[in-house]
Amino acid sequence: MAQYYGILDASAVPPLTLATLTAGLPEDSRTMRAFSGRRASADELLLAAAVDRLSLLVWFKTKDGLKGRRRPASLVERMTRTEKREEAYSVPVDELEETIRRIRES
Repeated sequence: MAQYYGILDASAVPPLTLATLTAGLPEDSRTMRAFSGRRASADELLLAAAVDRLSLLVWFKTKDGLKGRRRPASLVERMTRTEKREEAYSVPVDELEETIRRIRES
């Protein structure tokens, strides 16, 4: 919210206003990532996939790669691993998500 609207304290904004502003945020904003549980944007995932493939190509040329040992860890797997979502604001997340849903439906 601070990046797009200059709001540093979300608890100072009425929930309906906060929900309206949140609904207008881009999908790759930090707030929308927090709500969706995504840790990376599509662009970041594509770059990580390219790095993964390149590291595999290099690994295949090593002694370990020829024997199938010590395969390099995948960046994409690390970036898409789900973690417990933290409450981003003092406003109850369920209430905020419900308000966002109603705004999008109207």
